[in-house]
Amino acid sequence: MFRKLISPFGRLSRGGMWIWGVLIPMLIGSAALYFDLRLAGWPDVDFQRASGPLQTTYSDAFQIAYLWPSFALSIKRFHDLGISGWVYIVLSIIYLASMFLFFAIVLGTFPYEFIGDESALELAQQAPNWFGWPSGSVVVVSGLTLFWLTLVLPGQSGPNRYGEDPLYG
Repeated sequence: MFRKLISPFGRLSRGGMWIWGVLIPMLIGSAALYFDLRLAGWPDVDFQRASGPLQTTYSDAFQIAYLWPSFALSIKRFHDLGISGWVYIVLSIIYLASMFLFFAIVLGTFPYEFIGDESALELAQQAPNWFGWPSGSVVVVSGLTLFWLTLVLPGQSGPNRYGEDPLYG
């Protein structure tokens, strides 16, 4: 079973993706967050009045550990649709880059002082006026495309060039 989680080769059914790519990580992530909260003193601590950010040691460790399996599962899900895993990689890069641009430039969290260019800072101050709608649209469209392809569309019936049908093979 462990090999099935870490290998990007083969196919994965839609139901398998919902179980291994959504349900199980949600349960493990919730347990990790529970331990983080307990470590921080919950339920005795009022987090609205806390002086610093919550330390999410267990949650962060789980997210890092699950990064490759989620990547491999998504590629196998694309294989089940008869699509190359490279398409998943390209869509993910577009999604992550547009997400970075949206949050960094439009919401003003990009550290322009490290660039040392005053014109970049001036451009960034104008960016929300002209950059918000296109970058936000790319985030939404690429994110919904990834969601649709990995969790909604049924796979190809029968064997394809990536392997046997996971439902019947």
